[in-house]
Amino acid sequence: MKNKLSTIEIEKMIYRIRGHKVLFDADLARLYGVTLKALTLAVKRNPKRFPKGFLFKLTAKELAGLGSGKRTAGSRSGRLGPVMAFTCAGAVMLSNVLNSKCAVMLSIAIIRIGTFIFEDTDNRKFDNINKLSGS
Repeated sequence: MKNKLSTIEIEKMIYRIRGHKVLFDADLARLYGVTLKALTLAVKRNPKRFPKGFLFKLTAKELAGLGSGKRTAGSRSGRLGPVMAFTCAGAVMLSNVLNSKCAVMLSIAIIRIGTFIFEDTDNRKFDNINKLSGS
């Protein structure tokens, strides 16, 4: 990714649709430093990695409800189908199937955070078991 985006700019990319906070495919392509076509093909090649709840395709009514279409109109080039909306889980999964430098870095960061949380949670769980058992 050549130009870094601020947290505020990224927050402006998040929409609430169908009760989920989502990022659109074109915005995620920009964040991950890949083309929209590459992102779409990665999703199509890895359907088992995107189960229900990870992404959904927007309907024409949902697209119309976005107003001016700023989020999607400018990103039509490379579009191979309907606009995809990714939940947090789907956006994270993308980092595992895309091969850009940014996606790889994010995937590694997520694994490190997850490992830290897992190890910390594991220790607290055993501490609590020891307290309950009087050990």
